[in-house]
Amino acid sequence: TASSSEALFLGDVLELGTATGLLSIRLAMEQDSVCSSIVTSDVQDEGDVEENVLYNFGINGFTNSSSNNDDCVDDNNNRSNDNNENQHEEEDGEIQTRRTTREIPIHVPHTWGTGWDESAEQKGIARGTRFDTIIASDILLYVSAYPALVQTLQELFDVVEQDDINDDNDEGNNNNKYPKFIMSWNRRMTESDEFFQRMKDAGFVYRHEGRCVYTFEKQKRE
Repeated sequence: TASSSEALFLGDVLELGTATGLLSIRLAMEQDSVCSSIVTSDVQDEGDVEENVLYNFGINGFTNSSSNNDDCVDDNNNRSNDNNENQHEEEDGEIQTRRTTREIPIHVPHTWGTGWDESAEQKGIARGTRFDTIIASDILLYVSAYPALVQTLQELFDVVEQDDINDDNDEGNNNNKYPKFIMSWNRRMTESDEFFQRMKDAGFVYRHEGRCVYTFEKQKRE
């Protein structure tokens, strides 16, 4: 229904802890109906994580963009051609090939707690860019990383507070709305309670949506 489609639309999406890219790949395949754009992100290393993410997008039918320059993507474009081509039958019975182009999203190497804007700018994303929805799956494995993760989430949400200064009275502007953080957490660890407490202390409120899915939001400051 129209109402359910609107409820599921995620807008501009950022995934934290992308790992292999499976979640973002699935969203990108349905991008027109689920979201406006996707940016992936994971730890800043020697480039292995980014290379793997771009490779996995490539073998799933996505093509390289100017923002992602890994050679491995170009090497796999020919192998992914079958995924980029859909055959359809015309009225006269002739089979023709229709090519659809899906670009690999920008990937931002970022280690939590080291300054999101600085990492994003290195990939051509403007400082202070706002995302509508931040997503993550099973990212609470390392308790020692919780403070840094909360810090990065605060940075991403605080963009709205900066925009509020100028845009609060602009009814046609959506920048005065906080993003939503949606997290799937399937690993049952008692230590993960610390993350939820840290998020609460940082001003977030969360709701358990069932099936190990949690949503986090921030109330707009008066």
